[in-house]
Amino acid sequence: MITAISTSEHRPLCEPEVMTHLVGSILLATDESELANDAARVALAVARQHGLPIEVIRVMETRGVPLPPPLDVAIGLGDELVGHVVHETQRTEIRMGLAAALRTPVTWPVHVAIGAPASAIVREARQSLAGMIVLGLRRHGSLGRALQDETALHVMRHAPCPVLGIVPSLRGLPERVVAAVDFSRASRAAARLARDLVAPGGMLTLVYVSAALPFQEDDGEGYVHALGVETGLARLRETFDRDDDVAVETAVLGCTSRRPVGEQLVEFAERTGTDLISLGSRRYGPLDRWLLGSVATDVARDGRVSLLVVPPIASASTSHA
Repeated sequence: MITAISTSEHRPLCEPEVMTHLVGSILLATDESELANDAARVALAVARQHGLPIEVIRVMETRGVPLPPPLDVAIGLGDELVGHVVHETQRTEIRMGLAAALRTPVTWPVHVAIGAPASAIVREARQSLAGMIVLGLRRHGSLGRALQDETALHVMRHAPCPVLGIVPSLRGLPERVVAAVDFSRASRAAARLARDLVAPGGMLTLVYVSAALPFQEDDGEGYVHALGVETGLARLRETFDRDDDVAVETAVLGCTSRRPVGEQLVEFAERTGTDLISLGSRRYGPLDRWLLGSVATDVARDGRVSLLVVPPIASASTSHA
């Protein structure tokens, strides 16, 4: 069940420590596929909207060819010594391919690396102080997970900055965005960043998924909880009410304990024609993800809706130190 929440008279939340605007360069990760070109179209639209520079990284995988560790290291060392000569040709070809796909001249800096894609992308984001990573997001089943072919998900788990994973249906600024909020700092930051990505005239929906509670909604505790959620959403919405070109609404998804939160969010997004879901990451460890699950993991693996993941605020603020 979805219940609309109206605003009430409260002072806006004042949280200067929470990121509110997109800053820095956009790091576009490409493998020269059509999905990567879709990601490039979105990156270009965001860059034009906010006046940001774009840098590109292309990782030549060694994972596809099994190599003993000494040989893998030797290839990396050889690449450091002579790779700049070979890579210059690759950079030119990558720019030409992007220019053809985007139908506009491309002069962006291109970084070529050898190794595991996720690790190389995260490393480049740290070194270049990127403000956002943009890359393609593919749907993965159990076979892809078994083969560890989940580059976008691994980048989302470890990147020092927000990561925007693009599915083929999105080829520009999103017109309708669902920002999942649990009122953590990361989820509020994700909602604000998502607002910056919405196309003029678009819609931002702040969505809260009710947790399974040990009391009924009509009990006193249930009433207090519902009132707290309503107040929190109303106050968060007020922080966006100054924006005339983007409409903001709120919704609460009724708890279904047998269904993961990520599944409910994707279903809501599909039903409402949503282009993008935004989430704040909690950065669970492997054991926590196995025991508790991860909303970001579920949405990313589903692969039907583009996904914006914002890292924990402490991680984002200290990652470049």
